[in-house]
Amino acid sequence: MMRPLADNALTIARIIGQGRIAVGAAALLGPATVTRRWLKAGDPAPDAATAWRVAGARDLVLGLGTVLAARRSSPALRGWLEASALADAMDVYAFARDQAFRPLLRLGAILAAAASAGAGVWAARQVGR
Repeated sequence: MMRPLADNALTIARIIGQGRIAVGAAALLGPATVTRRWLKAGDPAPDAATAWRVAGARDLVLGLGTVLAARRSSPALRGWLEASALADAMDVYAFARDQAFRPLLRLGAILAAAASAGAGVWAARQVGR
């Protein structure tokens, strides 16, 4: 029988993975739309759409790995959660440094990425026990 804390960690892992899949798919499939909504300038540079696609692909892969590992209660889940937390920490850094984003969306992205990184670290520690 699993410990209740481990059950909570699996639930958090699934939520992290599913959220990452949704965000990744949106950024990968609609980078121009995402870019226009996030940036202060009206017409984004072509490189911005490419950057969103790359980040979207990263999130989609990390999300799928996390969800599949959580579904199987795989020992690899800890690694997927740690990789996701590291990606989120890098997102905090990137959003904090880049002034091109709309201020309120930028703050929301920083807070969401920081919360996801923290939840990922917590869940990784719980499932790794």
